[in-house]
Amino acid sequence: MYCKECGNEVAPDQAFCNKCGAALRHESDPEPEEKAQQPRRHETSQPQPSKTCPRCGSPVREQSAFCLKCGEPLQAGQADAANARNATSGEAGVAKDFVIPIAGGIACGLVFAIVLMLVVLPAAGIPAGGTQEQRQSATSATVSSSSSEKAEDKAIASAQGGDSSAASSSAASSSAALNGASSQKKEPELEQKAPPIFTDAQASSELPPDQYTSYYGPLNVIDGNAITAWNEGSDGDGTGEWVELAAGSPQVVRGIRVMTGYAKKEDTYYKNNRPTTVTVTLSDGYSLQANLNDAFSTWSDVPFDKLHQTNSIRITVDSVASGNKYNDAAISEVEAY
Repeated sequence: MYCKECGNEVAPDQAFCNKCGAALRHESDPEPEEKAQQPRRHETSQPQPSKTCPRCGSPVREQSAFCLKCGEPLQAGQADAANARNATSGEAGVAKDFVIPIAGGIACGLVFAIVLMLVVLPAAGIPAGGTQEQRQSATSATVSSSSSEKAEDKAIASAQGGDSSAASSSAASSSAALNGASSQKKEPELEQKAPPIFTDAQASSELPPDQYTSYYGPLNVIDGNAITAWNEGSDGDGTGEWVELAAGSPQVVRGIRVMTGYAKKEDTYYKNNRPTTVTVTLSDGYSLQANLNDAFSTWSDVPFDKLHQTNSIRITVDSVASGNKYNDAAISEVEAY
């Protein structure tokens, strides 16, 4: 028979090749357990060996390179060759142990890079392709968006969680902004749907009744009768005295008409003082000064700058034309329109 490793011819009863030291196993040999139960063969008559194996003590031939029982190298050259084969096998095993993990790590890194480019970057808004400037722009936008979200979350947490001064300042700023917007908001334009009606009047003073007339009070200016009049009752010429029209609800007005003096008769008109300059004041704060026509039974028109909503109209005497008999100022009629 021959050695399967080196092709050297060996005896059928050899356990190892005497040339390369490879273990020999015969196809006809039974399993080790069965071989141990078989009786040992009688040795053939062969010349007795002259030396023994230094490892197991078995007798070996003089020309044998390896022990036929344990495979121990018996010559220096063969020992070096066996050691070289063992060292090569060991280095190959070590290299194999290192190469396989390294190759696996490289493969995992490639898979991670592919997943990052195809899934993670597009989900974050960063294009996987494109120029370097585009990728940097997208990355900057993502970082900016993330920073803005963090700032908003911090502001909300601060307002809810306990920074009372910051919350108060924010509330004050919001309130100021709302107030500013309200002040800048254009007021709706007024619309006069019906003529204004003033049903009451009062005055700073009035002339007491006499033998000629029983009433000189302020209601005479809104009675629609020109022969009655309000006559003030102060000691002076009537400058600074006033008469005021009043309404039960706000009225929309655009002006007034005034008939100055006591227009009962023409001679009565010139006997009393006639207001010639007056100041008109509304309850919404609007006021203006107007000149009145000093002529018997004549209306003076006093238009306002625009429509006004008011509850009252006060007419204050600023100057008068003196009468030739009495020192009392009079106004016969006032109409709002």
